Amino acid sequence: MKQFVPTCLIALLGCLMIQKEAQSQQDIQSSTYFMSPLPFNPAFSGLSEETTVRSISRLQWLGWGGAPVTHVVTVDAPFYREYAGAGLVLIQDQIGARMHTSIMGSCAAHLRLNEGVNLSFGLNGGMRYNSFDLTQLQADDPMDALYLEIFQSWTPNFGAGTYLTTEKAYVGLSVPHILHEQLSDSAAANELGRHHYLMGGWRNGKLRLGALLKGTKNAPWALDMNVLWSMSEAIGVGTTWRVGESVGLLFQANLSSDGSLRGMYCMEMPYNKLVYNNFGTHELGLIWSPNRKVVANSRYF
Repeated sequence: MKQFVPTCLIALLGCLMIQKEAQSQQDIQSSTYFMSPLPFNPAFSGLSEETTVRSISRLQWLGWGGAPVTHVVTVDAPFYREYAGAGLVLIQDQIGARMHTSIMGSCAAHLRLNEGVNLSFGLNGGMRYNSFDLTQLQADDPMDALYLEIFQSWTPNFGAGTYLTTEKAYVGLSVPHILHEQLSDSAAANELGRHHYLMGGWRNGKLRLGALLKGTKNAPWALDMNVLWSMSEAIGVGTTWRVGESVGLLFQANLSSDGSLRGMYCMEMPYNKLVYNNFGTHELGLIWSPNRKVVANSRYF
């Protein structure tokens, strides 16, 4: 066991350090990532200590044609006396002429380092579908061969992550997909690059704080921060801030008497040049725990 932890850390860091050229952040974006971390970190699999289904639907820059529309569904559950977990992530992301769909399974090992301190290592793998209908784009030369293409491909991919949790805080480091994927047959087209995520959070009574740092080569770092205050067992309110881009309001509520069904809504407005001619970004999240049980010291937020 003493050799297992440093070996896993070295392997994960090796994956994080291998990079190639990428042009922009092309992974999904979510303002309620803290309620559904599995798409960003496979080490979260089974950490909630119960079978849990989560869904997120995001309409970004509502009112703009071709603006991002994202749907995510995840299922995860613990097994082997909660020392391990497994999960499944389904994603559909549409941005203009580009469509991305992925089906990724994940597994994680949860190690107890100390009383109330746990370290998790996770791997994921599956298939990712990329479609790029260049015929939908407006081109200066519509007869250019590049703009007559409809590119489609299914490619395998895998990722890795680690997650450290205590009774009041957590921190996670991950690369959800490691392999690069081509977005077109043209050599001039961008490829889907590797994205790195560092997330963390802290909880003290009714107050929760969280942050997500996202990075990829040849693109600026992106930082999301959020604050959530539970007014009661049934209702919570908060705010979210994407540095340099947008601010928003968060609302959380129990939708069932036993707490097995919970919902969250986020409304964001940009404060940069994107503020014009759109009705903001809207995100709706649901969490369903069919076998809900009371956990005295939950290992997740």
